[in-house]
Amino acid sequence: MLSPTFLILANLMDEVLLSQETCVITFIDFVAAFDSVSHKFLEAALLEAGASEKSRAMFKAIYSKSTARIRLKTPGGEEVFSSPFPVDRGVLQGDIFSPLCFIVALESIMRKHGGAGSVTALGLLIDRLEYADDAALIDANAEQASERVTRLYEGALQDADMEISAPKTEVMFCRPRVDTGEITAEAYGEEELEALNVRLDFKCRHCGRGFDSHHGCRIHEERHCKVAELETFEEEFEIEEILEARGSPERRFYLVKWEGYDAEESTWEHHRNLESAEENNSKVKEFLDSEVFPALSAQLQAAVLRVDGENRCPDCNKDFRTDRALKGHITKRCPLAVASRVGSRAETAVAKARQVAVQEAAGKVTMGEHALINAFNFRYLGFHFQADGDRRPALLQRMAIARTRFGELHEAWRSKRMPTSMKLRLYACAVVSVLTYGSEIWRLDEKTKAKIRGWNARCLSVITGRSIRDETVDPSFDMVSRLRSRRLRWAGHILRLEESSLIRKVLIAVAAREIESGCKDDGGLLADAPAFGSVEQLLEVAGDRDEWRVGVIGLLPATDPCVQQWERRQSKLDKEVARLYEAQMEKDLVFRG
Repeated sequence: MLSPTFLILANLMDEVLLSQETCVITFIDFVAAFDSVSHKFLEAALLEAGASEKSRAMFKAIYSKSTARIRLKTPGGEEVFSSPFPVDRGVLQGDIFSPLCFIVALESIMRKHGGAGSVTALGLLIDRLEYADDAALIDANAEQASERVTRLYEGALQDADMEISAPKTEVMFCRPRVDTGEITAEAYGEEELEALNVRLDFKCRHCGRGFDSHHGCRIHEERHCKVAELETFEEEFEIEEILEARGSPERRFYLVKWEGYDAEESTWEHHRNLESAEENNSKVKEFLDSEVFPALSAQLQAAVLRVDGENRCPDCNKDFRTDRALKGHITKRCPLAVASRVGSRAETAVAKARQVAVQEAAGKVTMGEHALINAFNFRYLGFHFQADGDRRPALLQRMAIARTRFGELHEAWRSKRMPTSMKLRLYACAVVSVLTYGSEIWRLDEKTKAKIRGWNARCLSVITGRSIRDETVDPSFDMVSRLRSRRLRWAGHILRLEESSLIRKVLIAVAAREIESGCKDDGGLLADAPAFGSVEQLLEVAGDRDEWRVGVIGLLPATDPCVQQWERRQSKLDKEVARLYEAQMEKDLVFRG
C-alpha cells in the first residue's frame, strides 16, 4: 500500500499552486541513518515515548551485548568472516524492533530541533513529513527553510550523532510554472542545447535532426524524414567548382559545377550532400575564402545569403517566378521544410531544462555553511515529484520501467505451453504492479486514461495475439478499471482511519472543497466515490465496508478475476446464511411441536 505521505505532499503542492503561492520543501537525507544513531539517544527517545522500564532494560541488554562480523572473499574465492566486534552505534540490522526504534528516535529529533513551519494547505498546518529515514521540511520561504534545516542539522549531530548529508539534501521551490517564452526552431541549435544541458545525441543520418533516443531516431528515419525520400545515386561525382551559395548556415545550398559536365548542367546541392568527402569540404572552404565573398567571409558564412529578385524557398532552394508562387509553395508545406517539434520529446526536454534553470535561480537555502542544491524534480519514496506539480512525467517514467520489465519476460509471453489466462495473471503481478506504483496520486483524467489504455493495449497484443485496436476497445485486462477500483479502495481505508490521522484530515478537506465548489474533481481520488452532499454522508458511506466494497467491485468488468472471486465468496456466504436460516427454522418447529 502507498505511503500516506504521498497523498499529503501531492495535495499540499496542488493547493499551493492553485493559490498561486510558493513553498519551500527541503528533503532531508541522513548519512547512514540506521547505522549512526547513538544508543544513548535511542534509550532516551524510548523513555520520552513512554516505553516501560522493562522494555528499556531489554533494549539495553540486547544492544550492550550486540556484535557484528564482516564477510569477505579471499583471492581464491573463499568466504571468510572477521573477528566479532561490538556494535556501539546504530540499530541492529535485520531485527524486527529496529525500524520502530529508529522511527521513535527520528520523531524525537524532529520534535526537538525540527521547529515549526507556517505553510497551511486545505486549512491544515503541514510543516513536515516523515517516513522511516526520509523526512521533509515544509516552509514558506528560503530564510525560514535555512533556519529550520540548520537547527535540525546541529541538533541531530549533537544529540544523536546523526549527520545530515549536504550533497544529498535537496530543496524544491514549489511554485507555478514560469513562462520562459516560445520554443522556436533556434532553441534546438547546438549552443542553445548545450547551455541548457539537453542532449539530443542520436542524429538522423539523412537530415541531421537530433533525438534523445535511438528508438525515436529510427522511427523518424523510417517514417517521417523527407530528406530520406529524395533520389540518391550510387555513382559518385567529382566537384570541379562551386559557383554560388544561398540560404542560412543550417540550410545552405551550393551551386556545384561537376567534373566533366558543362556549366548549364550545374545543380544546387544541400551542404549535407557535400560533407561526405574531405575533398568536397575543401572545395566549399575554397569557395568561401575566394573573391566571390570579398572581405568578411566568416561573418557572411553566419548570415542568410539572398539575391534580390529571386524567390527561393528557404528549405528546398527552389526558385519561383513570383513571390505569390513561393508563398503558395510554403503554405502547402515544402517537402524539405523543417518539421515542427511541437508535442515532441525534444520540446518537452527543452521546456523542462528551462524550468530547471529558473528553479536554480529561485533562491538559496543554506544548512550552516553549506548551500543546498535546488531541484526541479526529486525522487521522494520512489516517486518523482516536480516543482510545478506536474505528475505526468512520473507516469511516463513508470511506463518505461514497466516496459523494461515486460521485455524481460518475453519468453513467457511467447510461450505456447502457458495458457493465456496464466499469462494475464503474470502480467498483472509482475508488470502492472510496477507501473501502478504511486498511481493513487496520479491525475486520472481522460488524457491520462487514454495514455494508459494505449500502453496496456500494446502489451496485451503481444500476450494474446489480438490487434492493438481490439485490445484498446475490449481489453483482455482492463487496467484503467483496475486502477479506479484500487484508488477507491484506498480512499475507503483512509476515510476509516482514526480522526487524528493527518492523511484522513487532508482527504476530508479535499472532499469539503469539492462540496463547497459544487464540482467533483474528475481526476481526483474521490472521482468514483458514491455521490455525497456532505462530509458526514461520505464518512457514513465509507464506514459501511460492505457498501463501499460493492462500489469498488462495481468499477471492474465482469470478467475480472477479482469480480469472479468476490462473486464466489458472496455465493458461499449466501449459502451459509440460507443453511443457518433453515437450521433455525427446524429448531423452531421442533420447539413448537
